[in-house]
Amino acid sequence: MAVRSDGREETQRLHLNPRSGRWLPDDSRLQHHVGSAIAYNVWQYCEATGDTEYLHTKGAEMLLQIARFWADGAEPAPGTGRYRIRGVVGPDEYHDRYPDADRPGLDDNAYINVTAAWGLGRALDLVRRLPAWRRQELFERIGLESGELPKWEEVSRRLRVPFHQGVISQFDGYGDLAELDWDDYRTR
Repeated sequence: MAVRSDGREETQRLHLNPRSGRWLPDDSRLQHHVGSAIAYNVWQYCEATGDTEYLHTKGAEMLLQIARFWADGAEPAPGTGRYRIRGVVGPDEYHDRYPDADRPGLDDNAYINVTAAWGLGRALDLVRRLPAWRRQELFERIGLESGELPKWEEVSRRLRVPFHQGVISQFDGYGDLAELDWDDYRTR
């Protein structure tokens, strides 16, 4: 899992597999879903406690910065009217790249896209509910331009969630993966 102290990435690039003794690439720096978990926890804390002071100050700053991260990372999918989030690793850290890929990361992880859309929506709800003077103060403190908000709205409603055989796919291409060789697995 990525560890952050001041916003800079601090995750290791390699990790030691204690079973094999081999050093392997560590792609956990792509586990951006942690930001959505923080946004969810902030929102739930404020809903449970009624702590509007926190929600309107530190909580608001976190929610808006996380929303900004997702809106900035979403890219239009040509010809579809949708947005995509590419090159990420979801909560299932064992699926961190496509087979035979030359780069780590997966596209349109369902957990990430759904929670990113949720976080963008909550941030927009909060902006609408904030007293005007707090909203102005917050926007100035984080350098947020009101012109960013329409993109947040669009991305929150148009993030792509992939399906295969009528079921939500864990990520784009999940349904195309080879089935685990269960007999070999049981034998081992």
